Amino acid sequence: LLATYARYGERMFDALRGMYAFALWDARRGAMLLARDPNGIKPLYLADDGWTVRIASQVKALRAGGRVSSTIEPAGLVGFALFGSVPEPFTLLQEVRSVPAGHFIWVDECGPRLAVRHFSIAECFRDFETPVADPAGVALAAVRNSVDAHLIADVPVGAFLSAGVDS
Repeated sequence: LLATYARYGERMFDALRGMYAFALWDARRGAMLLARDPNGIKPLYLADDGWTVRIASQVKALRAGGRVSSTIEPAGLVGFALFGSVPEPFTLLQEVRSVPAGHFIWVDECGPRLAVRHFSIAECFRDFETPVADPAGVALAAVRNSVDAHLIADVPVGAFLSAGVDS
């Protein structure tokens, strides 16, 4: 990840594949880069009280420090009531926001900047060439490609299980 950032900077996201959420400190820029994978599989949250920016992969971790307000975010609550989930970048807490899926955010001495989209699933579907001559073949090739990518590791791989209900 660090070598990819050193080589490509913000253009690194075209070279990344899979699920990720990370914070990377750029000493030359004096800023922290927060980024989240295109599908939003890995969560990343930030809380900014105007003095301190806190980041974590869970909202409860931000709350555990005792410095993040428990004031309810109306947009998050309404979104949950309407859609059954909280729309990004909102959470149920007013001070906490998520880094939206497929976005990155720079945080510097002035605080978090606006989120920048590096990937859009909607644009992929919009730009997809249709019709596909062999949709089953395309799907099979995509599955094989994904499995092959998951078999790459620093150690021998026997199985890749997330331990979730779907596994």
